[in-house]
Amino acid sequence: MAETDVTVRAVRPVGDVLYVHEFVETYSRLRVVDHDGAARGMVPLPGKGAVGELPFAMMNILGPTPTDQLPFAFSTLTSSWGTYRHRPGAPLLETLREPEVLLEDCLIEDGWATSADGTRVPYHLVRRRDVLLNRPRPALMYGYGGFGAPWVAQYPGAMAAFVAAGGVFVHTNLRGGGEFGRDWWHDGRQQAKQNGYDDLYAIAGDLVATRATSPNLLALTGGSGGGLMCGVAATQRPNLWRVVVPRVPIFDLIGACRDGYGRWIVDTEFARIDDPDEVRRRATFSPYHLLRDGVDYPAVSSRPVTPTRDARHGTPVSSVPACRRPQVATRPCSSASGATPATAGPPTRRSCSPSKPSRSLAC
Repeated sequence: MAETDVTVRAVRPVGDVLYVHEFVETYSRLRVVDHDGAARGMVPLPGKGAVGELPFAMMNILGPTPTDQLPFAFSTLTSSWGTYRHRPGAPLLETLREPEVLLEDCLIEDGWATSADGTRVPYHLVRRRDVLLNRPRPALMYGYGGFGAPWVAQYPGAMAAFVAAGGVFVHTNLRGGGEFGRDWWHDGRQQAKQNGYDDLYAIAGDLVATRATSPNLLALTGGSGGGLMCGVAATQRPNLWRVVVPRVPIFDLIGACRDGYGRWIVDTEFARIDDPDEVRRRATFSPYHLLRDGVDYPAVSSRPVTPTRDARHGTPVSSVPACRRPQVATRPCSSASGATPATAGPPTRRSCSPSKPSRSLAC
């Protein structure tokens, strides 16, 4: 079979056909083939977005096998999760449950930045139609880039309010994730881990170069491994951001190894824990070890994980040298909720939980 730019995520048998869930330039596609691989059609999805799945491909192997239909969840960057059904041979989808929240009259624009090593890196920009990019605008970047978990183009939950208020939301796809398959993960883990952070800086640089935003208007957020990403960005490239909001991060990648779970995640994704050279390399992207006097860091608001044996396991913001911008750490949460890579992937219907159905955020 010829190699393509399509990333296969899951295959579901339904009757005498197979439904193949794929990523095409980070967006989901559902293709229908027979048991010999011959094309039987495409499922007409409700837009460019994400089919609901668990974050790691192996998790999607097990599950119920429907006999005559494929039910699935679907979301876009401007609509929350809806539930749909497709029957083999049917020309249209059936809607079982409409999305509960919509970002109305908004645009989704696809962009590509060039990372430090020449790799092209995609991102998606969401803005109100009346928010023109004729001058720098407040922008919020969001990303992860770790553990082979794809950062799919799904509804941004509470961050949608930023778009509704006139901001520009930027969904990033960094190496270390799974959007383009195994190589995309391996090109952003272990000795190549810095690549994912360079991808982030390349996207930020592209936004500044195109005058979509400026460093004085640019914010960054992410959770778990994305929280670590925020800490790395704040300490490696402090002049690139105005505000950084790490959620449940681990900032000390050396002290984290005093804990069994910390050792596992470091050894899996970041560096070998028993190699002195690897410890030194790890310190180049361990935010706690990158803090320096006399540096004007961005404003930081962090909800750290609860330290287990080392206070630095949580957050370094209390140790930041004198800085003209505020550094705030809120009440810690448990390490189990913050450190597990499973939190990185897109849950099927957890991105928004509004109290009323069919709401919209007017843009």
